[in-house]
Amino acid sequence: GFALLTGMLSDRLGRRTTMLCAAAFMGVTIIPAFMLLDGAGILLVIIIQVCLGGVLALNDGVLPSFLSEQFPTHVRLSGFALTFNTANAIFGGTAPMIATWLVGRTHWTVAPAAYLVVVAAAMGAGAVVTAIESDADDVLPLVGSVQWLGQVAVDQPATSEALGAIGHHACCATHCPLPGRTECRSS
Repeated sequence: GFALLTGMLSDRLGRRTTMLCAAAFMGVTIIPAFMLLDGAGILLVIIIQVCLGGVLALNDGVLPSFLSEQFPTHVRLSGFALTFNTANAIFGGTAPMIATWLVGRTHWTVAPAAYLVVVAAAMGAGAVVTAIESDADDVLPLVGSVQWLGQVAVDQPATSEALGAIGHHACCATHCPLPGRTECRSS
């Protein structure tokens, strides 16, 4: 539920701002949370997990739209899938091994938290700062959506210029408002 609220928050503040806040909250809260976990009872463990889940939801409520907006519509799904799954495989897949190695090497049970701060917060913030910023006015509507139909078929004349005004995308006879258009084109 909280991820939905953070998604709505990002519509108001912007994706970049919301994700930078998520990275900052993760960076500030993760080490104290790990320190509190040492010797904590079950109730405190649950409270800490719920709080960290809220911080994670601040990121996860925004991430799908943020990543999608980084790619042109004709490669959006592939770009999203490749970046998201590669990052999860590299960082999520190796995290348990690295955490175990760090604790064994340093004998510091909070070492995995330091790893999270460096990797998740620092690299995440760096990626967000260098990413394309978008807001409601910049986002291209999906072909066939109500917003797309409203912009092209109702609000604007059905011309090539109208399509160009909302960006490049595939246009097929079943979705294209251009009269007599039967062939598909890709951008």
